[in-house]
Amino acid sequence: MRSVSRCLGIGMGLVALLLAGGASARLLYQETVTIILNDGTQVVLVLDDYGMTTPAPPASQQMQQAKFDYLKRLAQARKDFDTRIPTGPPVVMAVPKGASAAQDKSIQGLQPAKGSLTEALDARRNHLRGQYLWPLKSGPEKHYYYLPPPPRVARDASGRPQFLFMKFTSDKDKAHGGVAGGILHFLTEYGLSAQQETELKQKLAAAIPGAKVMGAVPMEMGEGESTFRVISATLSDTGLTQRVVSSGKAPLLPGQKVAAAARLDPAGAVLLEESLKRPTSDISVEFDLAFTSFLPAFDGTITFDWERFKSHIDDWKMKYRDRKDCWWWIFGCHHHYTTDEIREIYDMMCENETIRIEWTEGIADERLEAIRQAFFKFMETSFFERTAAGFGEEEGGEEDKKLTEGMTTPEQRGSSTDFYRYVAKSEDSYKNKTITMRVTLPVKQPYVTVGNISGQWYRKAKGDYPELFAEVNVDDPFFQQRKVVFNLDLDAVEIFDQAINFVTVEVRKQRPGGRDFHDSFTINKQWIGATGPTATVTYAKMRDDSPEVFDYLVRWSLRGGIEWPSQPSWIKGNWEGVTLAPPVIPLKIEAEADLEELKGLDIARAVVEVRYTQFGKTVTDTRALQVSVAKGEPVASLLIFRDRDKGAWDYRVTFYHKRLGPKQGTWAKGGEGGYVFCTVPEGLRAAATAAKATGGE
Repeated sequence: MRSVSRCLGIGMGLVALLLAGGASARLLYQETVTIILNDGTQVVLVLDDYGMTTPAPPASQQMQQAKFDYLKRLAQARKDFDTRIPTGPPVVMAVPKGASAAQDKSIQGLQPAKGSLTEALDARRNHLRGQYLWPLKSGPEKHYYYLPPPPRVARDASGRPQFLFMKFTSDKDKAHGGVAGGILHFLTEYGLSAQQETELKQKLAAAIPGAKVMGAVPMEMGEGESTFRVISATLSDTGLTQRVVSSGKAPLLPGQKVAAAARLDPAGAVLLEESLKRPTSDISVEFDLAFTSFLPAFDGTITFDWERFKSHIDDWKMKYRDRKDCWWWIFGCHHHYTTDEIREIYDMMCENETIRIEWTEGIADERLEAIRQAFFKFMETSFFERTAAGFGEEEGGEEDKKLTEGMTTPEQRGSSTDFYRYVAKSEDSYKNKTITMRVTLPVKQPYVTVGNISGQWYRKAKGDYPELFAEVNVDDPFFQQRKVVFNLDLDAVEIFDQAINFVTVEVRKQRPGGRDFHDSFTINKQWIGATGPTATVTYAKMRDDSPEVFDYLVRWSLRGGIEWPSQPSWIKGNWEGVTLAPPVIPLKIEAEADLEELKGLDIARAVVEVRYTQFGKTVTDTRALQVSVAKGEPVASLLIFRDRDKGAWDYRVTFYHKRLGPKQGTWAKGGEGGYVFCTVPEGLRAAATAAKATGGE
């Protein structure tokens, strides 16, 4: 913070910013008027000191000290202070950090009433009737500057509102990657349009003779860390809103824009949209600003007598030591002060003439109290520095905990859990100072303006610009993926050890605009053991007109060093699934004979040959089935692998007679069951019977 002289110098330097109506323009403290435009916009204008006279040097007569009503108010304040419960002080003991001036005002309104200075000033001031707080020279012109009207949704160069509210959903549930909710994004600004400013000039001139609108008041940042806030029960609820992002700082010039955005959950999106349909929605925007006004020049002085303060310090220490621990910063203690405590210090200093306000003009009404209040703010910023105070166990310790212990509601705390406290500057900052009132005294005044996105605005914007409000299904094909499942045929699983080494599959997805997709995988016995007889390939649909169309190529590695097919070709795939069937299928052939019959006919064995097609060629399996009478095995079996598309097979039986020798039969068509019964042909049966009879003789 600044010392008195620095504060006064810098404050007066701000005068140079008031260029709209002239370099010497100074806005008068509390000298305002409100004009309502045809569209309902309320515009507050501040009068400058154009036409005011500067008082002449004081006469030689003794200056009389002004009389104030502070003694009665001070006694009441001390009584209130003494009766407070230490563990639960009223909320006026601290100011919410980051909270708006409007919230600050509402919180401070809970303190014991000390008289309404604002009401008294309002009763004395009425520019529309020619009543002013401060004496003006009767002249033809009066210069006014307008304060920012309520913020509104900004518009682009074409006049389109810079606002977006989009709800989105998905056909999938959350467990399967589905999302739903809403997005809110808007820009906001303040200021008057050219038409509004023209109307304001006309209305002001008609209401106040000689009044002119000179332009906008140069604004400054408010006291909070965040001077731009979005006020919304929905957006501040973490159960309904995932995140809110904003620019953080309010604009200082008309037409400057700031942005806010929020990501809403489904319930939050619905609730916010429903509120937009009401006269007052759940979206308000607050700008926490300030501007510098000036107390007009009068024939008087304000003196801070630091030497007197130090000379009486021991007496005052004894007098006030029971009022609050470490009540004075100069007593060698490090203490944090609230606004209420600083005001009590100020009242005591006035009472003991450490601060003297001397006056020669005939002002002995509420205006004098306004001057005193303005100087209190001046002193507050000159002698104290603002720091943050925390709740509970946060940084700040037990002192902050006592300050904020009674603040339990959101209205008391504001939107932040931190509060402000004041720390006195070092003794080096204090010197005897005399401020002559013939020089205007700058006063920084907080100014909060709030605007709401009303239902009327929502209906008109939705009717004129429906594209600002959208409902989107996020299952856009561009972001979706196509999954193709390749399943190994069950027959292939069974014959992996006996006929198949592995199978390799290549997949491609050709796209009209290029950026083709390629992938491949190999299934072997280890793959089947680890993941089963299934493989999955995933590719993006993108903007493909036929996302389900793809190609695949299969290569089988079979036992015996065979690769099939030798020249594989691409096959059109079905996205619902592809079955990988091997080129050959197994067939178990069983041959059976009546051993007693064979023995009775002196037939030693029956041999069954098998013929089938494999890899496009007809082969006779060298592994014949043999049914032997001597071994007593009536059944023999053989597993063959025949082409899938040519499954026919043939067999031929040869009977071996002990004396007649081998008797080979003809090829016969085998059945799908693979069963062969070795029936002795009638001719062989007759010959065998005859041979046995001859041999028996």
